[in-house]
Amino acid sequence: MLGSYFQRNFMLPLDDSSQYLWRVVLVDTTTHKVVSAYTGSVGDEGGIRIDNDQIWLDTARYYLNDGTRAVGVRLDIGYASRYAEGGASGYMTLFVREQEKLQPVLKSLPMNYWTNQEGHFSVTDEPVPIHQAKVYINIGNKISHGYRDLKLTTKVKDKMSDQYFSDVYEKAWSFEQTLKFDGKAYQGFKSWP
Repeated sequence: MLGSYFQRNFMLPLDDSSQYLWRVVLVDTTTHKVVSAYTGSVGDEGGIRIDNDQIWLDTARYYLNDGTRAVGVRLDIGYASRYAEGGASGYMTLFVREQEKLQPVLKSLPMNYWTNQEGHFSVTDEPVPIHQAKVYINIGNKISHGYRDLKLTTKVKDKMSDQYFSDVYEKAWSFEQTLKFDGKAYQGFKSWP
């Protein structure tokens, strides 16, 4: 059984930002003991906000080779203020089990992101063009350093958005890219073509 949680590590009194331990654990359902684990850290500052219900266990079958299935955990912790020029969230990390450790092989891939293309409507009172993207992961057939390539399809919606959050969608398009395993992690992600 897979589980994940945040635990506040400390808080900085100057700006009320916090540091959290992020744990991912694989539990043997017979013995109820942790058999493999990962511990990382996440800061609650800038474009990141930690709150309840922000960890999603991705149950897709990520078979990286015939004997290795990765498990996915998404952190929906991205935050963008009203006047931001972009943002991201749904950060996907894929883990493989290496004895008592869960090793991240894809770390913090944003599955949703957006960018403001020209200024901001708070300044101009005019609608502004925004690219809004959603990423989908598929497993490729080619192998790099023992693991199959990850094929990413990014579906983008171009829209005009105003200060009242009225959106007019103009067009949809997509692009693809391949992430290759370099022996330690998957590399090569680009937000835009």
